[in-house]
Parts: sequence; structure tokens; C-alpha cells
Amino acid sequence: MTVAVTGATGFLGLRLVRELLERHPSLLVLAHAGSPDALERIGRFLERSGTPRTVISTLPDRVRVIPVELTEPRLGLSADDYEALAGELEVLWHCAGSVDPEVGIEKLRLANVTATRNVLDLMDAAPRKPLLHYVSSAFIAGSRREGVIDEDALDDLPGFENAYERSKHEAETEVRAWADERFRPVVVHRPSLMITDAPAPGDLWSHPLLNLVRSGKAQQRRMRLGWLRLPRWLRPTVRLVGQEDARLNFIPVADAAAAMARIADSVAENGPSGVVETYHVVHGSDVPVQAVVSVLEKSFPLRIKLVPQPPHRMRAVERITQVSSLEPYLSHRRTFDDARARAVLGPHGAETPIDLDYLLASVRTVGLGPRRLGSLDRVYLDYDAGHANSAELGGFVRFAGRPPTVDELREYIAARLPRVPDLSLALGPGRDWQRRDDLDLDYHVREIATVGGTGDVGLRAVVEDVLGQRLARTEPLWQLWLIHGYRDGEYAVLFKPHHALLDGASAEEALYRLLDGEAAESEAPKPWSGRPRVLRSVWSGIARYLRGFRPVSARPFSARGLTGERRVWWTTTGADRLYRAARLHRVTINEIYLAALSGMLREWPGMPWRTVPERMWALVPMTVGSSPGPDELGNHAVPLRVELPCDEPDPLKRLARVRASSVEQKNVIGTTRGMRSLPTWMVRLTCALTFSRWHVDLMAGNSRWTRKVDLMGAEAIGVVPIGMLHRDRPIGVFLGTHGDTASLCVVTDSALPASDGLDHLWAAALDELAPRVRATTPVWAAA
Repeated sequence: MTVAVTGATGFLGLRLVRELLERHPSLLVLAHAGSPDALERIGRFLERSGTPRTVISTLPDRVRVIPVELTEPRLGLSADDYEALAGELEVLWHCAGSVDPEVGIEKLRLANVTATRNVLDLMDAAPRKPLLHYVSSAFIAGSRREGVIDEDALDDLPGFENAYERSKHEAETEVRAWADERFRPVVVHRPSLMITDAPAPGDLWSHPLLNLVRSGKAQQRRMRLGWLRLPRWLRPTVRLVGQEDARLNFIPVADAAAAMARIADSVAENGPSGVVETYHVVHGSDVPVQAVVSVLEKSFPLRIKLVPQPPHRMRAVERITQVSSLEPYLSHRRTFDDARARAVLGPHGAETPIDLDYLLASVRTVGLGPRRLGSLDRVYLDYDAGHANSAELGGFVRFAGRPPTVDELREYIAARLPRVPDLSLALGPGRDWQRRDDLDLDYHVREIATVGGTGDVGLRAVVEDVLGQRLARTEPLWQLWLIHGYRDGEYAVLFKPHHALLDGASAEEALYRLLDGEAAESEAPKPWSGRPRVLRSVWSGIARYLRGFRPVSARPFSARGLTGERRVWWTTTGADRLYRAARLHRVTINEIYLAALSGMLREWPGMPWRTVPERMWALVPMTVGSSPGPDELGNHAVPLRVELPCDEPDPLKRLARVRASSVEQKNVIGTTRGMRSLPTWMVRLTCALTFSRWHVDLMAGNSRWTRKVDLMGAEAIGVVPIGMLHRDRPIGVFLGTHGDTASLCVVTDSALPASDGLDHLWAAALDELAPRVRATTPVWAAA
């Protein structure tokens, strides 16, 4: 059976091709003659959607591409080629068309109506009388905003919301008239608004909601407002005509393609029941229009208010806000009858749920071309100039079992890269982010084996070697290393991104997604609860932040002879020791960690104190707001300055001082929320002051891995975070908890002596804070 498809490289067409390839041994693609290589686009999509490479490698043998021009007579083919094409057709799917309501009715008629007429001419020329599957739209219902839309309804009395709806209505009218006149069977598929939560790589696909956000982002960049991040109470209000109880029907495009293919299977098996069979391909649950409003508010520095009538006088911000294609749908309260489709597909309930999280994921700003570096991105990119590796983060996850091969890992990661679109960002001309569609996984996913039986000592040597290799600035700034051989039945995966690309919390989320962990959920925007006293709030916040710079650091240790090269040690203990100590003193895990860290460093002979242990100041990164969700990776953490009272011999007094300092710093978080909104020069100045030796003495990070992490069925048995070593600082300390384990990682300059004994000092410092907690024997990775 010869099955042909138009529009095979479009948003729906790519998914439909995947469904048809599962059902038919071969496929004929009628591709636009002026478009990029159709077979290459199909292969790229299948690869990104997780299709095995063995299947993709068969595409040249299974998919035949014929370049055509649907708007031209005979599809732009010669008479012989046209006759040969018509002679082999048995089934034709017509998916091609334009969905852009802004291009004007004439261009839409050419793409949607004229092209459909030429397809019908091809059907007339086909001697085998092929079956036509025509993809229309549920929105040919036009301006009928309430009631139930029947599957067979096709009238234009209510009018249309835009030129796109009119052109699709005219095209379907042509199809029905042709079928009635020739008595030829046609299956009409009417999908609702199709979207996807998969990030759109490059120009591979798009959809109306994503197009709306893209155009708005482009306008922000043209107005040089791409950096703007305003708190909700400072955002201007845009009034849009809409109803609070309005709703829209969205359907995941993959579900729509699967439903159409199942309908086609039913028709092929049972035969068409009439000349024209129409199916509404819709979701079982409508989405409240307030969820769409929340997506817009989260995407742009605006507040949106729905009003029943157009405002008499438009504000300046309303005149430049382009949502004209969306606004008519904010008043829709109609539903679509899909009884005929349900008779084939069964009752609703198996569809992918569409909620606010799904909508937010669907408008990830992917494939927009160059994206300007954020202010914090630029700061971290400049930070390691002349100081190799200082702004490159790290961290590794340990797994029990047989390690995969590096080729297996590359194929596994390749299928999951669409979950982390930021990993395709590389530095382009002018030091802007530029997206790479084809990553060199031979560079990004690598393998290294240690000498057998060397244990944690061998693992540590490999980790230090990897951290010492500078990331290439010509590639996206990350690598993933498979490390094995150091111990039978165990292997590790080390993730190394640059801080300009991802901060610690975002790197954690990226690793979750790459290793098939549970993804974070985006939080809905919290409703505004009143206008604060603006001036008082801003000025008091600035004053609190400036007070945090006092007192200056006494610079308690010497920086002479530092090499800038990192040495890494870690120890693992039971996480219950931290949790029980926190419950005992009614403080946070972070405060227990910092108090115990003060005690450990106080007693460590390797600390390069100038004279005696003194008070130190730690820079503690804290993520502002919720954890980064699927659309919010990048640099979100703000550095807070917390006291480490190493001069205090009493452990409980150390804890009290850490607690007081932490509470004071948390009060300034509201001010530091706006750091990403500031101009680059101001952020650079603020960070220069924050990272100076007169302000902080070391970095002390803390990450809690609260979700399951696995790789190809192997569950993680431990996580060790590794942070950047600040310039002219001899030490940095990082804590990571995962499950019932807590790993303390100490990063020191190679000029410092070996960290022997730190495992016992860390255990003793914890016991001082919770003496009733029985100590477990830690495993210390040191020579």
C-alpha cells in the first residue's frame, strides 16, 4: 500500500509520520520543494523523540521524498512525474497548510485553499481512487463562542475570529463538495489547539501559543527590555477582552497524531461509513483561560486583567502588546462534540493531562536564535579569565552495578537532551548564547577508567583530573563523564557545567533530567496580595543589603603560594545525624551544617590561619523562590554572607551565632531577587564587592537531592557536589544529601596539605551538636 503525506515536516506532520511508520513498511513524503531536506528533518525529530538509532538508520530505505509545490498546477511536477505519482497512490494524508493568522487572507487562501484544490486534482488523476485523510481544524466553528459544536457542523453564519479560520473553512467546504460530487470517501480530522511540552529545537517545529510568546520576546529584545525582571506589584497592567469563566481546548500534538492514526486504522479495517466522515480530535478536559493568562504573566513583565468590553482609551503598554491573535479566544465557552471519535477511540481518560505546568513547558523559549547573556551569566563567564576552571562546577553520582558502555550512555543522553534545552547553548558572536541543534556527544559525553581496585583514591584522582581540564569555549559549556574501574560493582557519572550556563540548583535539575530522575514541577504564580509601600520597601531592602557588607573580613588566612588548582576530598555519613541535630535544636539543616563546618575548620591543622582560628565569612548560595522548573534553568541563586564563628570554642554558641547570621541574611533575600533585573555593569560591581576577600573567606554550598535518581534502571547510592573554588581562596566546602546519606566535599587549593583526618573532625563536630546521635563510620576518600 502506497501511503503519501503532505506537510510531513510540520508540527503535526512529524508526529503523524512517526505513527504511520509504525503501521506501514514505507511512506511517500510530498515535501515542499523549497524547504530544507525533509528526510533529514524527519530523522532529527525521531532522534530527539527517543526513537532507536536502528530504526532511524532505515529511513532512507523506507521514506521516499518527492519535492512538490502544492500551490502550483500538477504540484509543480512534469506531466510524466505527475502521472507516475497519481498512479501509485492508495492513501493520501493532506496535512500541509499555513496556521499563521497574521499573514493575511490572500496568502492563507493560497496555502490552505488553492493547495487543497490541487490535492483534489491529484486525487481525480489517481486511477486507484485513493482514500483522502484531510486535516482540518475544530476552529472552523469560527465566532460561535458558546454551546456545543457538532462534528458535522460546517456553516459560516457566526463569522470567523481570524483569516486562518476562514481559509480552513473554505478548504473543508471544497473537500466536502468534491466528495459529494464524485461520491469519493473522505475522512476529515478536526483537531483543537495542538501544543507540546517538548522543547522545540531550532526551526524543527512551533505552535500558536509558542509563536505568541516568541513574538513577544522578540519585541522585548527590540525594545532592549530582554533583561527586565519586575516584581509583580511593579508590572504594568494590560487589559484584554475576555471572560473569567472562559475555557479553551488544547490537545498534545502527539496524542492528536495517535488518535488520527487509530481512526485511520478503524476506517481501513471497517471501511468508511459514509462519503464524508468528520472527527473532532479534542481533549477530554478544557483549560481555564486563567491558566493561559498565567502563562503570559510568567513569560512577560506584565499583569493581565480580563475586561468584558474593549477599553475606551488604550494605555501605552497596551498599544505595544501584541496578543491580537489570542484575544478573541479569551471569551470562548464552547465545547466540541466528539461522539463519533469516541466510538473509535473509547472514552476520555487516557490523554496527557494539560495543566499550568504543561502550558508553561510548552512555551519554553527554545529555538529563538541568539539569546543575550544574562547579567549573572556574564559575571561568571568573566570570573575565570586568567584563573582556569574557577567558575566550572562539578558533582558526581555513584551507582551500583555494571557500568554501561560509553556508546550506550551517549545514546541514552541523546534521547533526553530535549528535556534540558539549555545544554545546547554555546557562546556565539558577540558573546551571546547561540543554540546548537547538533551537539558533538563524543566531546560532551566521555569515558575514563581508573586502575582496578584503587577505590576512592583512584576515583578522587580521576575527578581532580577532569576538573583540571578546561571546558572548550567553542562548544556548549558542559561535559558528562562516565568513570569506572575504581571498584567492582560500582561506577560514577560526573557532570561538569560552567557557572555561566547553570548554577548549582539548575545543574542538579539538569542532571535529574539527563539521568531519568523525577522532574521538578513548576509552581503556579502566586496571586498578588496587595501593593506594598514601594519606596519604604525598596530603600529598607537596599539598606539591609548594604549592612550585610559589615563588618569586613579580617582575612584570617594567607593566600600566598596558591596555585588555583583544585584538590578534592569527601566523606560520607548518615543524613539522619544532620536531621536529628536540626530537630534537637529546632534549626535548619543548613544552620547545623555551617555550625559543624565552623567546628571542623577550627580544629583542622591544615587551615592556613595567619595566627589563631578567627571568625570567617562564608558565601552561601541560596536559590531565590522555588526550585528551577523545566523552563527556568540558568543562574537563579543569590549569594548570602553568613558568619562562621571558628573563634568560638563552645559548639552551641557557634550554632547560635550561625543562626542569628542566617536569619539576618534571609531578610535581604527580597532585595537580591532583583539582581538579574539590574544592568550588567551594576551586577558586575555588586558581585565584585560580594566576592572580594574583604567580604567573604570561602564558599559553603548545600544541596538536598530529595528526588530519586537512576540511570538505565540503576539507582544512585550517593551524590557528591563539587563547587567552584573562588579566586585567592584556599578552600571551599559543599554538602550534598541524598536519601539516607550526606556527603561533605572539601575543595582545597593544591598548595594546602593533604586533608587527612577531616573525616574524624567532621564527625566530632556533628557529635558536639547532637551528642546522643550515635556516630557511624564515615568513608573518607583520601590517600
